[in-house]
Amino acid sequence: MRDPRLAIAMIACCAMGWTASAQFTAGDVIVADIGPGLWRIEPNTTLSSIPIRVSPPFVPHDVAAHPTQTDVMFTFSGFAGGNGFGWIDAPGSTYIARSSSSNPRWIVDVTGHGQTVLAPIGGGVVESLDAIRTSTTIATVPEDIRGAAVDVLTGDILVVDGATRSVVRIDYATGARSRVAGGLPSLPSVNGPIVGMHFDPTTSAMFVCYASGIYRVGQAAGSYTTLLRGAPFTAIGNPDYEPQSGILLVPNAATPAAVFGVDPRTATVTTVRAFPPTALPAAVAASASRQLAARGTIIPGGAIGLDLTVLTDPGATYVIALSFGHGPGIPIGGSRRVYLVPDGLFRLSLLNAGLFANLQGVLDASGRALGTVQIPALPGLRGVRLFAAAVTIVGATPSTVTETIGITIR
Repeated sequence: MRDPRLAIAMIACCAMGWTASAQFTAGDVIVADIGPGLWRIEPNTTLSSIPIRVSPPFVPHDVAAHPTQTDVMFTFSGFAGGNGFGWIDAPGSTYIARSSSSNPRWIVDVTGHGQTVLAPIGGGVVESLDAIRTSTTIATVPEDIRGAAVDVLTGDILVVDGATRSVVRIDYATGARSRVAGGLPSLPSVNGPIVGMHFDPTTSAMFVCYASGIYRVGQAAGSYTTLLRGAPFTAIGNPDYEPQSGILLVPNAATPAAVFGVDPRTATVTTVRAFPPTALPAAVAASASRQLAARGTIIPGGAIGLDLTVLTDPGATYVIALSFGHGPGIPIGGSRRVYLVPDGLFRLSLLNAGLFANLQGVLDASGRALGTVQIPALPGLRGVRLFAAAVTIVGATPSTVTETIGITIR
């Protein structure tokens, strides 16, 4: 249940001019427009404005889908002279968790444990928020943060440092920082779109996107390559990965104002939706794209709860599997892959017995299921990272393939 203080904040915001937005559903793409505004692209490419307005209007900077499947989170500036963080649920109610002139502008992402990560543009406290938005400091960093994202492979936070044009790793557990790659091309103004970052499941690298380029930063120190650079891109913002199509959704906050789709395997570019010329789409989130999250006391002797929510597949058969590695992917037909490794843990999890329970079954009428994994009480398991993904099956055909999440035993 949400913190009642947030409900009070929501009521207060409504009194100040916030209105309920149109509903959004799985398959929609939510777009932050620094024009300013929030947009919804439906699967049939219909474009509509999400009618949340204040006077003076706020400027949304980033958006992210939350594992609740019914919330889209956003960060903003300019609301009553301050910056903040909030979210919208599917029926359209708006919740403001923070709004203050002392807040930085934030970048938002989500971990495999279902925690929200806020990284301050320009540097400062990088923090995580749990389900009731209780804050925990990950690190206080001096870097000029221009972009940030969770690294699925390690669970760490990667940030782009504007001062050195490099990618820096922040250890999620200790806050220790280390340089991953340097020498990136010149960065845009700090007042423009944030530098986009997203994990690339096809290579286990990280996409870094800005200006006219999309780059891959590998796990090896000093490694980055160019995926695409030049037309049609001119001012790329923060992308999101759509796991069903395997397409990276890339906003362009200048002429041409549009959201593009990029196939990371072939570097093919398609137009998802063009925007009015006055729009500045700077960040996107694929609604309900994070269908799997880890819950529980994830320590030796504890248990992992694997919360699966696929709103579009109620009553479908599901299979959840785990492995010790990520990618390059197990083919399941067509071009789709499950980004796990067919190792011993993978095979044991498919038995759905012993330490593993409810990893196979039928989704309930709401499209939900909860699998569990008992963790042996062995201290040596601390720090071990696991990966999990799920597939739903309708008839005899795979329907939904979730994003692969990373889980660290603490």
